[in-house]
Amino acid sequence: MKGQVNHIANGIVRSLQSGQPEILPAHTKYERTPRKEEDGSRVYWKERKSESWTPVRVLRIPQGLAARIKAVSVERDYNIEHPKYGCDLWIKYDRHQKPYRMYDLRLGEDTVLTEEEVRYLRYPLEVKPETPEEARDEWGRLEPLYRRATQTRA
Repeated sequence: MKGQVNHIANGIVRSLQSGQPEILPAHTKYERTPRKEEDGSRVYWKERKSESWTPVRVLRIPQGLAARIKAVSVERDYNIEHPKYGCDLWIKYDRHQKPYRMYDLRLGEDTVLTEEEVRYLRYPLEVKPETPEEARDEWGRLEPLYRRATQTRA
């Protein structure tokens, strides 16, 4: 079995931002409450199964692309995510290219996030490891499916 390292991040998808619906569903109480980040900034989290609209999406970033983004960040005085001194990234995907060339990365203009953009709902990305008990319970649920799948191949 091959594993692959991927990073995940919240990102404003500009094409979704320009297509904002005229009537927006109301945010839940949880979504209206700002949370403080370690760096002192505030963030608004999207509640699971909420109907609230946001142009923010969770982006899967392959390891090679993440390394290129980090290299670009190092060349700048500020992180590309910085709300005041950050910039847009233009990422183009072409599945017909060789793996190391599938993602084309270009820096966009320096972009100061507006107050509205800062308030966009983001998705919580905190990963909580399973406890041994949770892992055993999950395996108990999946084991019959695994056994059935491996028996049909034999």
